[in-house]
Amino acid sequence: MRGFTISELLVAVGLLAAVLAASGIVFHYSMDAQRTAGATAEIMRTLRAITDQINIDFAGLRTDGYLVLWSDDSNSALYFFSTGDFQSWHDPNRSNIARIYFGPSRNDPNNLALDMLLLTSGVSNIDYNDASFAACQVDIIRDLGEDPCLVVSSNRPRIDITYDSNDARRLLAQHVGSFKVEWTSDKSSWPDPNRIEWFGRNNPRGDPNFENTTPYLAYWTPSNQSSWPKALKFEFTLSDSKGIIKNGRRFEHIVYIGK
Repeated sequence: MRGFTISELLVAVGLLAAVLAASGIVFHYSMDAQRTAGATAEIMRTLRAITDQINIDFAGLRTDGYLVLWSDDSNSALYFFSTGDFQSWHDPNRSNIARIYFGPSRNDPNNLALDMLLLTSGVSNIDYNDASFAACQVDIIRDLGEDPCLVVSSNRPRIDITYDSNDARRLLAQHVGSFKVEWTSDKSSWPDPNRIEWFGRNNPRGDPNFENTTPYLAYWTPSNQSSWPKALKFEFTLSDSKGIIKNGRRFEHIVYIGK
């Protein structure tokens, strides 16, 4: 039986090295694809949690209450009332109406907070208050004890689950960046009927009854129900917990009011 020559051995070794190198490349790309798929799945789960919650809360939006939108260069926050079946985090107390804060937490803008204060009768606790919605419609600061404009700006909920595990009740999602909310109304398509115009931090033009300031502030109350927006547009960036997808993914979600 003939043995291998040196040249044949060199060719065989070269082919083996090429196969090993190709296998390494395939393995590397396979691992990258697996990691990217896992990161994408994580982002899509977060997206589903956020959009489902938006749809639930705004399906019960009380347009005879308050809606406050506050935006700076980094993010937006909302304050409103919604009807539904709300239960306290601490005990069996329930209510069919709640005041809701929706936006970044005060200590970490990448944590998206959902803070609910249930309106109850006769009792108060951490997440429910002895308050009447009818009384809030007349004087919300006096009856609920808070200024909606301050809640969405300087008094945003602080979330730190490492310090207080109960803060998890207000943490809707993590790794949320550039959270922006804009609004539109029937008049916003003028002068181009084929184009919807959205108003907010980047486009403060709109009804002069709104307080367009820096930071941007727009609010609707029980006294101006005819001026309430017809839709809200949410834009935000979601990142995975390991930072595998560079710069995250940008999403847009629209909810219609009064439909």
